[in-house]
Amino acid sequence: METTELEENVYEALTTNEELMSMLASEIDIPIFHFYAPAVDGKKTQRPILVYTTTSDTPVMYADDEEYMHKVTIRISIVTNDGQYTEINKIIREIMTKNFGFKRVNTFPVADWEYGKIILNCDYSIEILA
Repeated sequence: METTELEENVYEALTTNEELMSMLASEIDIPIFHFYAPAVDGKKTQRPILVYTTTSDTPVMYADDEEYMHKVTIRISIVTNDGQYTEINKIIREIMTKNFGFKRVNTFPVADWEYGKIILNCDYSIEILA
């Protein structure tokens, strides 16, 4: 499986989870973005939203000069105004670990006081046969 296909599968799983979607910003049709969250009509993006991206795609197994397996890490950032991300994080963790077999690598919060954001970054990794 290619990394782009994996990203598409993750996006589909996130956007079709009704419980998760009900917890995200209702002012945005699909409050889940790849790589970055754009401003909406020059205004601050409504929150909470999710931003996901691949942070690494590393070969882990070779034979006869061919790659047979690679390890992909996807970061999902929960961007909030107030740090209320616990329940959202639980749903995402279940989707990533139970639906796809990812392993959670780490989770860390970041506060961006200039723009009034509190973000929880969650990294998930999986090894995939090439």
